[in-house]
Amino acid sequence: MELGMFAEGLGALTFGIAAIWLTGHLYGPRHRLLGFLGMLGVLAGFSVVVAAVKFASDDGWSDGPWSVILLGFCALVLPVALSLSALFCRGRYRPVALFVWLMLWLPAVAIALTSPFVLFAALSSGGGALWGEYVGGMLLVAASLLGTLTPFLVLSFAHPFFRRRLQELLRLGGDDPAFMLSPAPTPSSPTFTSIDPSAASSEPAAPQSSDPTDRSVGSGGSP
Repeated sequence: MELGMFAEGLGALTFGIAAIWLTGHLYGPRHRLLGFLGMLGVLAGFSVVVAAVKFASDDGWSDGPWSVILLGFCALVLPVALSLSALFCRGRYRPVALFVWLMLWLPAVAIALTSPFVLFAALSSGGGALWGEYVGGMLLVAASLLGTLTPFLVLSFAHPFFRRRLQELLRLGGDDPAFMLSPAPTPSSPTFTSIDPSAASSEPAAPQSSDPTDRSVGSGGSP
């Protein structure tokens, strides 16, 4: 498989990452397992469809199936690494810690998922596996995935809207551990009380005296 075709596969993976960033709030806050399955389905579905259309339109199906297999493998590694990184952040939104955990979990997950097949192939062929080349290839795949994911992480760290999407996708709270992943409250519209102009302009009546000796000036009576 050519390096250019692998780069095109990463381009297709970018569409899948954008899709989970925009749809993660629909399944991420409900349950951690449901969030993982939602990430896996959306990322794999969008990425494979975009890659298939790209390869079919460019007559590149000689290596197309292998590219789709590699793309499906990357679509599995990425949700697993994201879920584990969020789990090790202990439900708190910490951008630097999330990035560091991704740097560790991406190669670890890639090696853990592929090492049984490599070991089985080495035992079946009766020869020794080229572990150095294998580990180097997995590190290259992990670095490519991290490079593809980094622009989305930077956008989430800098913009409140995409930060909220990331928090809902991975069930990450804010600085407060009691952060609830409910929609932000909508401010209520202010109410205005109408004032009657006639009531505002009228003067209060003068209080009447309760003194029985008080007499009107025009009565003419003597006190």
